[in-house]
Amino acid sequence: MAKKFTAADNEPWERMPGESVRHYEYFCAYRDMRYAPAANADDIPKLNLSRKRSVRELAQQLDVAKRTIGDLCSRFDWVSRCDAYDLYILRRQRDKNEERILQMRENHAAVGEQLWKRGLRCLLSMKEGKITAADMVRMIDVGVKIERLSRGELSGEDDSGSMEVEYLDDIEAGIYGENK
Repeated sequence: MAKKFTAADNEPWERMPGESVRHYEYFCAYRDMRYAPAANADDIPKLNLSRKRSVRELAQQLDVAKRTIGDLCSRFDWVSRCDAYDLYILRRQRDKNEERILQMRENHAAVGEQLWKRGLRCLLSMKEGKITAADMVRMIDVGVKIERLSRGELSGEDDSGSMEVEYLDDIEAGIYGENK
């Protein structure tokens, strides 16, 4: 009968009590059938949903009897262990992606802030024959829009070019000194 996992156990994709090193290697080969090889050791494996895990295919790859692999699969509950591992990897990928999105938004907000500040400085100290006042106003406008979008405040523009602003919550509205 397949082992059922509890919160007190190790992670289900780790080696189980009673599972030999060789059997665990077989499990890892089965588990990894749905993953593309990582480019480097620090990368999170990429789950390929179009690939399937197959006891038959694994038995052929390892040159082991299909029945042996099938028995190990049942005895050590490979299917649910793989499901748990897939969820773990998907969570890690989502967390890493969310981290990157937050960093991107901070970077874009900083660029937008610098752009509108530079545009304002240029507008205030502008000499004749240089960039036009309209160019400076546009630079400030674009910078403000980039910063607002990156800080999660801008919901979009309509065809007239005017902005529709939607605040995420009252606290953010207070930070920017505006009302909902």
